[in-house]
Amino acid sequence: MPSITSGGLYQAQGYYQKALENYEQALAIFQKKGQRPHEGGTLNNIGSVYLAQGRYREALAKFEAALVIHRQVGNV
Repeated sequence: MPSITSGGLYQAQGYYQKALENYEQALAIFQKKGQRPHEGGTLNNIGSVYLAQGRYREALAKFEAALVIHRQVGNV
C-alpha cells in the first residue's frame, strides 16, 4: 500500500522515482476519496521531488495545483 510516509522516506534517500510512484498512488487514492487537503499536500510533495530533480516547470505546475486546493479548503 502506498503512503505519503513511504514517499517521504524514498525522497529523503534520493530514490526519487520510488517517491513519485508512492506519491502518485497516494494522490489517486485521495482524489478517489475526495480528501482534498491530503490531495493538496501530496501535490506539494510531488512538486518537491520534481524540484529536487531539476524539473522546474513540472514542479511549478504541481505547486500551483496544490496552492489552488489549499486555498479552496482554507489551508492558506
